[in-house]
Amino acid sequence: MLNSIKSFIKETLNNLGYELQKSKLVTSSDDPFFVLSKLLCPDEVNSILDAGASIGETSKLLSNFFPKAKIYAVEPFPPFFEILSCLSKDIYNISAHNLALSNFNGKSKLNINKSEGTNSLLDSNFEYSKIFDNLLKKEDQIEVKCTTLDSFAEENKIEFLDIIKLDLQGYETKAIEGASNLLQNNKVGVILCEIIFEDIYKGQGNPFELMNYLVEKYSFKFFNIYQKLYHKGKLIQADAILIHKSKFDKIWTNCEKSFHAHSKFLL
Repeated sequence: MLNSIKSFIKETLNNLGYELQKSKLVTSSDDPFFVLSKLLCPDEVNSILDAGASIGETSKLLSNFFPKAKIYAVEPFPPFFEILSCLSKDIYNISAHNLALSNFNGKSKLNINKSEGTNSLLDSNFEYSKIFDNLLKKEDQIEVKCTTLDSFAEENKIEFLDIIKLDLQGYETKAIEGASNLLQNNKVGVILCEIIFEDIYKGQGNPFELMNYLVEKYSFKFFNIYQKLYHKGKLIQADAILIHKSKFDKIWTNCEKSFHAHSKFLL
């Protein structure tokens, strides 16, 4: 009886030009971490880098989805790192590292903004204050230790990274430049990267050039974008998943099992 009622409601809405979807399905299908748990075989994911880990919420989520993986959580901002470090003591497969990823090894200045979640090694572009109010306003600046991804992998004896997640507030291109050895030797399976389409940070680089760089030079394939942020109809930023060609065939098999044929919605 209940199924008949549901079918009647769905058919009626379709006839009126509406589509009925479960809210949980809509949310999970736009969650790149949940999608990664469907694309990859969780038992086969061994190493994850969470760069721009903040207070560790993403690392915790990744730990739940991939319980056998070692998660390297990298965060340069000391107050965030302190919380992240405490979390790593409670969750066995998370290790916390007080660093910033860059294209060089050394030290740099981290801008501390009014909204600390927007902290960046780059200066904010105040042309975008109309979008973010004064959240990007710099209130302090501290010195932080920087490392390349190649050096980090060598120091931590990481042979392969199944997932690299980058949320570096415009500094993603520099971090990718510092991973040339890993990328040239096909040591990265999947990249989940924040892509900023407007010049919110000075010198952040062109997002299309970054994705093309990964596709053309390092044989990644663009998969999809998630959690899009708009301002008055214009796309401002999103999270992109790119998959290395060596992993794509196996992942595509999982796609066939997990997604509707002509939709981003999960089964």
